[in-house]
Amino acid sequence: MREVIRERELARVQAGLAQNQWFTVYAPSGSGKTTFLGQLALRSGSNYHVKYINLRACAGLGLADMCRFMAREINAESKSGKDRSLRQVLLNSAGMLLLLCDDVGALSPEVAGPFLNRLSALHSESRFNPALRNLRVVLTSSRDLCELGAGIYSCLNTLEEYFLPDFTRGETCWLVGEHYEEVWELAEGHPWFTLFFARHGSEFNSPLSEIFRENSLLNSLRQRLSEDLLLHYHAGKFTDSRQGRRLKLLGLAKEAEGELVVRNPLFRSVIEDWLEPDGKMQVVYPEWSEAGGEVKEGLGQDLLHEPGQVRLELDSASKQVFLEGSPIRLTPVEFRILEHLLVNCPRVLSRESLAQAAFPAEPVPGTDVESHIKNLRRKLGDKAASPRFIRCRKGFGYEAVKNSFRVL
Repeated sequence: MREVIRERELARVQAGLAQNQWFTVYAPSGSGKTTFLGQLALRSGSNYHVKYINLRACAGLGLADMCRFMAREINAESKSGKDRSLRQVLLNSAGMLLLLCDDVGALSPEVAGPFLNRLSALHSESRFNPALRNLRVVLTSSRDLCELGAGIYSCLNTLEEYFLPDFTRGETCWLVGEHYEEVWELAEGHPWFTLFFARHGSEFNSPLSEIFRENSLLNSLRQRLSEDLLLHYHAGKFTDSRQGRRLKLLGLAKEAEGELVVRNPLFRSVIEDWLEPDGKMQVVYPEWSEAGGEVKEGLGQDLLHEPGQVRLELDSASKQVFLEGSPIRLTPVEFRILEHLLVNCPRVLSRESLAQAAFPAEPVPGTDVESHIKNLRRKLGDKAASPRFIRCRKGFGYEAVKNSFRVL
């Protein structure tokens, strides 16, 4: 695959570096951040002593170990026994040093926040400390750094944020070849999607539109749709501007006249298929057929039996779940979460409570529950915006929808 050289973007960052600006470069995962840093290193080699560090190699390290690793990578003397701190290495670096830190989003929140704030402090100090005036730093991330913790905000206010823009139609043509019009219609120049087609286009034996709808790329897009994002979607736009950075990195929206609009009709159809038009169910379900078993006291006793009512049945003894009489295959973790929700209906359960029910032997962070809830909804045909079985109570947790199930 040919490599796209982003001349305008390289010139923008180089001009900023000349004015002592430090950068956080955002781009979607797999869309060429590392390639961009490589091109920047080649262009800047005559003016700077360039050091590239992929922070993914530090993903399992604590803050002190990561700083020592970086110090050794930057200064060869540290590798030969003179163990100096990262700050000392940067203060004593000879000439103009350009430090390129790739994949900042791979760091844990406990490490990323303090590390980035140290860089921010160094950047502020470089304005009056002659020993730091020759230091320049460029970070890249495919993840919204604000998600890593509140301690990062001061760093984000100091460094220049720069998004690698979309491919132009001409660049798409040069990159993809004869299918560029179809790729442009599907991806609208989005780097992640465009590069996917460029890398795998030779393997396609059917129209790209069919491939896009069936392959794992579209499934990956569906997986990125989360409740907190969908709550702020309306008529082709996202109404919560605080989600702007995250939405752009996920490839779901772009800024247009001060608004966050859905990128293209295909993405919009995926989102609205998830939500269902007007928030109303479009499927009419058959009348519930009573199955054997005794309903436990207090669990679903107010269950209605009108035609069209959606029915879910959970058997705690046999560890089975039935939807409209058909068995649904759940993992043990998913079953425990669903059982905990149904048994405790109509209580609202926190993520921590669901995590403890899902992993009784070893509690996990509440954020892990969200992925299991999403999988449960997918298997049950449930929707976040129009829930039949599991409802999100924002800021509180989750609850089972009354009258939609019974527990045996």
